Amino acid sequence: MQENSESFAGTVNASPHRGQKPLKYSSL
Repeated sequence: MQENSESFAGTVNASPHRGQKPLKYSSL
């Protein structure tokens, strides 16, 4: 599960960088 968490954070960081608002960010 830890590995999934890292990927999750990576996606959240990459999403805002592109100017997108992922729903995952809200979940976190």
